[in-house]
Amino acid sequence: MSRSSGFLDTLLTSPSTERFRVGISLLFLLGVWLSVGSFASGLPNGMLLMAAAVIGGYMAINIGANDVANNVGPAVGSGALSLGAAVGSDGCL
Repeated sequence: MSRSSGFLDTLLTSPSTERFRVGISLLFLLGVWLSVGSFASGLPNGMLLMAAAVIGGYMAINIGANDVANNVGPAVGSGALSLGAAVGSDGCL
């Protein structure tokens, strides 16, 4: 059915894009750290709150990735949807 190996499929499966995915995740966690730090500046346990927020952000990234994999894995595996179309459709949600 949809077993095309287009540009987006090749780009998403290439090992050179791994550092960009890790970098975007680290930027998200840094943003969580800074935003919670700005709100917790006067609190007595501000560093503990910031660390807990970063751990929560990391868990949110993992839970979201698992949900996406559970939803599009069968469609991509059966060939009904290409990998690029699956990432594009889940990226807007």
